[in-house]
Amino acid sequence: MNIVIVDDEPDIIKGIEFLLNAVGRDYHVTGKAFNGKEGVEVVLEKRPDIVLADIKVPFFDGIEMIRRLKEQDVNAEFILLSGYAEFEYAKKAMALGIRYYLTKPLDEEELYDIIEKIRAEKYPAPSYNVVQEIRGYLAKNYAQDISLNDIADKFFMNPNYLSQLIKKKTGKTYQQLITELRIGHAEKLLSETDMRISEVCRAVGYHDVRHFNALFERVVGIRPAEYILQKNPKL
Repeated sequence: MNIVIVDDEPDIIKGIEFLLNAVGRDYHVTGKAFNGKEGVEVVLEKRPDIVLADIKVPFFDGIEMIRRLKEQDVNAEFILLSGYAEFEYAKKAMALGIRYYLTKPLDEEELYDIIEKIRAEKYPAPSYNVVQEIRGYLAKNYAQDISLNDIADKFFMNPNYLSQLIKKKTGKTYQQLITELRIGHAEKLLSETDMRISEVCRAVGYHDVRHFNALFERVVGIRPAEYILQKNPKL
């Protein structure tokens, strides 16, 4: 996602750029401006996906800058920034179709969530495909220690947004997905091999047998030892 930042305080611009770079995802600050006039010029030149703009900047304010850009058919999504909530500005922003408004100091999680929401709206197909890719990746790597944050880092996404996306697309949480995947493989190993329960536990990514037994019972309805007897009644 290419992003332009417009703010008359260099330290604020540096801070936002640091937050976007630190998250380690494909957020690219492609332009910076310190007033509304520069903002129009930079946005027209860079054509970013997102413009983060302070409301109160010199020459003309953020609202006027956005109005001028919209007159020139700029289709970037705008996120307005302000040191405090200002109702009159918020009304003007709504009239221009601006949906996102953040107050300073910025809440970084809120900022990331908004950017990821914009990404999903601008590029809806990749959002669906990414969940399919994640499921494929988990199917091959389920036995490893893979947290939601690990997956978010690998696919360059915000963890909170990814969690919501997985829930929306699958109806399940990330933890439910990986648990069901692991237990499904455990069932296969218990019914088709002579592996011990402790060996199966480790083979599907768990280290604590009691925890594995409890998860298996929750998903399958019976404990692993009972499952083995049910599948192999001669034992």
